[in-house]
Amino acid sequence: DKRYHIVKELVEVEKEYVESLQTIVEKYMVPLKNNPALLDASSVAEIFHWIPEIQTQHTIFLSLLENAWKSWTSDTTIGDQIAVMFKKRTVVEFYCSFIENFARSERSLETALQQKSAFQRFVEVSNYFKLPE
Repeated sequence: DKRYHIVKELVEVEKEYVESLQTIVEKYMVPLKNNPALLDASSVAEIFHWIPEIQTQHTIFLSLLENAWKSWTSDTTIGDQIAVMFKKRTVVEFYCSFIENFARSERSLETALQQKSAFQRFVEVSNYFKLPE
């Protein structure tokens, strides 16, 4: 069944996305929140604007997709689950706010990288991305 394979791919992609969000939260946001010497709280909040909430919503969505995929029959549909997920007011608000904040987030990150040597070391050690030379 072609739909089964499409849903399988959707589950795999969503799982990768949730894992990426989890990495951002656990490897970067939480350590930075817990160590204000690396980066002030307002910068952390601006850089990681709504990421934990988006992660939570996508974790719920992944669970719905996995359940549909694991109990797949020729009558299974997931369109209604997708519609419910992305029509939720909170999800729409999180993403709209995230997008509206994106430029500020980038500027805050760039400023922190230019001004905070401890933050630069944290980023380099974390191997999040290679700093320009």
